[in-house]
Amino acid sequence: MTSLVRDTIKRYFTIRELVHKDLLSRYSEEALWNSLDDVLLEALYWIRTTYGKPITINSGDLQNCGLRYNQNSLSAHMLGKALDLHASDLNALLEVCKRCPYLTEIEDPAVTLPKKYIHVSVRHTGMEEIKIFKP
Repeated sequence: MTSLVRDTIKRYFTIRELVHKDLLSRYSEEALWNSLDDVLLEALYWIRTTYGKPITINSGDLQNCGLRYNQNSLSAHMLGKALDLHASDLNALLEVCKRCPYLTEIEDPAVTLPKKYIHVSVRHTGMEEIKIFKP
């Protein structure tokens, strides 16, 4: 990861907020930062600065919202390419996410908003616009 991307995102998030707590004891902070896709971090920085209010990813009971490990899956979360975002005004945050030039996917808000989060991804889709997908 470029130091510029890491330094800018660290203004708003610590590695503890971006990865599952079990990974913190297994890997170095540098290895975890390097496991997060640079484009995802650029997207998160763009979203946070555009939204202008705090965004939560992993905190307290929320632990599967960033980078996580599961040996039986290759989801975008496991590849360091997806995050679940929580905020005080999810509708406003969703509108910001829809404008983010780095995102490739947003999970269907009809599924995620009632659960109080927005799932975003930078996984390659081959599409020019953001794909809204159903799980």
